[in-house]
Amino acid sequence: MRHVHAMLPIVLALLPGLPATAAETEDEARGGVRIELGLEERVRSENWDNLRDYSDDADDGVRQWRFRTRLWSRIEIGSRVGLDLVLNSESRKVTDPDTRFRWDEWIVEGLALGVRLGPRWSVKAGRQDLMRGEGFILMDGGPLDGSRTAYFNAIDVTGRLGATTVEVIGISNPREDEYLPTWNDRDRLLVEWDERAIGTYLTDRTLPGTTLEGYVFRKTETNDPRPETDPQRQPDRALGVLGARVDRKLGRGFSVTAEIAHERGTQDPDVPIRAWGGYAFLRKTFEDDPARTTLAFGWTGLSGDDPGTETVEGWDPPFSRWPKWSELYIYSQLSEKGIAYWTNIGMWQAEATFAPVKPLAMRFTWYRMGAFHPYPGDPSMFGPGRRRGDMMQVRGDVKLPAGFRGHVLLERLAPGSFYADSATAWFFRVEAIWTWRGTPRTVRTRRGRRTSGARRRGP
Repeated sequence: MRHVHAMLPIVLALLPGLPATAAETEDEARGGVRIELGLEERVRSENWDNLRDYSDDADDGVRQWRFRTRLWSRIEIGSRVGLDLVLNSESRKVTDPDTRFRWDEWIVEGLALGVRLGPRWSVKAGRQDLMRGEGFILMDGGPLDGSRTAYFNAIDVTGRLGATTVEVIGISNPREDEYLPTWNDRDRLLVEWDERAIGTYLTDRTLPGTTLEGYVFRKTETNDPRPETDPQRQPDRALGVLGARVDRKLGRGFSVTAEIAHERGTQDPDVPIRAWGGYAFLRKTFEDDPARTTLAFGWTGLSGDDPGTETVEGWDPPFSRWPKWSELYIYSQLSEKGIAYWTNIGMWQAEATFAPVKPLAMRFTWYRMGAFHPYPGDPSMFGPGRRRGDMMQVRGDVKLPAGFRGHVLLERLAPGSFYADSATAWFFRVEAIWTWRGTPRTVRTRRGRRTSGARRRGP
């Protein structure tokens, strides 16, 4: 588990002996080589205030620019082998309070080998992205580096039988990058402790208009280096996660999506863990509407830790500490368990989306946010109540020709009795992304011939 990347040479050694599938010809098994290269440049302007303490007493507003560059290549050998390499660097310039700009580190965001072993089985090993369903349990393997990356060090063995897919997934995410080189290393923490997991994820689409998913994982979180005097330090824990998800179309533009999961385990020295999380949404799509309008209403619940018991009841987001519900609120969670640590939350959500003109898509979202228990933290920040507050979000996305896209996002939260103060918090972001993909001028064909002619494609 710890050295996931050590499996890559083993998989490579197996390649010459792999049989061709029934759907392949002998030429396809020998294969040609296709190479794709890519470049992405992302620029963000972010501004926020009051979202860490909901108080006007401190001058804690932030204005910053974020610059992320990603370079990647994909090599496909026939129809059975693919190798991905992604390099990444993100630097920031904080203008309020003013700080000196520094170039940040370059990292290997992705290095993964995928092999099709036969008509039903495939394996992908190495550094790769993993997202399943709504990203409720699998989305981001390194929450402390923000949106710079979302990778996992993992092995994913996949079997397919008709409309059913079964995956066996092994994950090893240390708190710092140990497996691959880093240039201009900043010793950046990716997560507060070492995380490892193994599990099975099943996806079935046998029923028309229905996707059923089920999963079971065993996860450990160990070696938190913070001193025992730190109230946020977490002792070693091991827990099992069992859950299921359904996404079903009901007709007349209606659909329902729901997911529920249960966690059970222990935390050192012998403290039981019993937690749950889930959500349910009803969505209406106006299929004949040129603006593609949708309306959605639902509820999300993530159990909270009762300070009056020895059991740990707070939901532990397995690999899902990302801004699923809010960019603003992940910073508010710093004073509880950690950034983007979604727990002790019950909230209603109403949402509308539409596309008034072709390049533009709009989203309006309202959350009524609550907690199952008050938080027994610093009384200068936390109050005695359970109402976290009301949040409004407005987002506009544009997609333009030549690989350009971007968005504008505004979030505003009016805090409730869960907090000691009542100053409104806000978050505002403008993002622009340019992406280029292309193939080299010369690519080897199936029988070893070479063909010329550059090809360039948009995203």
